[in-house]
Amino acid sequence: MKQSLQGLLLEWHVHLFAGDLGKQIVGVCGLLLLLLGMTGLLLVPKFRKLKNHLTIRWRSPWQLISYDLHKLGGILSVVFLSLIAFTGAVMIFWTPFEAAVNWLTRTPATPEFVSKVVPGIRSMKLDDILVKAETALPGAKIFKFYPAKEPEATFGVWMQFPLENAFNKDPFLSLDQYTGKVLHVDNQKQGSIATRILRSQYILHIGSYGGLATRSRNRAIGLAPIGLFVTGFPIWWSKTYGAKSKKSQQTKQS
Repeated sequence: MKQSLQGLLLEWHVHLFAGDLGKQIVGVCGLLLLLLGMTGLLLVPKFRKLKNHLTIRWRSPWQLISYDLHKLGGILSVVFLSLIAFTGAVMIFWTPFEAAVNWLTRTPATPEFVSKVVPGIRSMKLDDILVKAETALPGAKIFKFYPAKEPEATFGVWMQFPLENAFNKDPFLSLDQYTGKVLHVDNQKQGSIATRILRSQYILHIGSYGGLATRSRNRAIGLAPIGLFVTGFPIWWSKTYGAKSKKSQQTKQS
């Protein structure tokens, strides 16, 4: 049984197919994106005159048009882009975020579940343990699985209920890698406030809480950094090299 194409794309998105190192790189990029969004808002002058910042001067030189497009794109996308960046980063740096949420909600930390090592007994075959997961949650489909990397580690399976509410449909199972016994079901329906906050990060990240409309919006917002780069690069180039070139010409003329 193979992972779905969506699961493989998720592996690239989270780990860059580079394991823990790629995961850390993605997390740092998320924090930097969040920082860029915050500093971008601070750089917008006279923010009270919002109407002026939503106007594009199409008959102006291309540098001004690029500037207006950059400013408009930033204002329209900064809130959702920051939300995507924040939720993506906390999912990467999960341990400190989980500890902070548990502390704020006064929720005891979730106990660590382990597989019981039995001498001479090998881990179950992949297909067999996935059947155990499907049997434990009838009607749910396997979205992604996480094989155990250590002798006492559990086998994780991310399931999906297709007809459930977005905040309830993604339970996570922890199974004993040797027996296939379900040790824990992380289900928001039965979870604490901390559990609901923690598990909602993925839903907020992909925008599935509003169905097709928010998913489409998130796809468009996901392309915003490309547009901001394309429109922001001429601004940076003009200020960095344009100023030097102008100064050099003035020096030659004098």
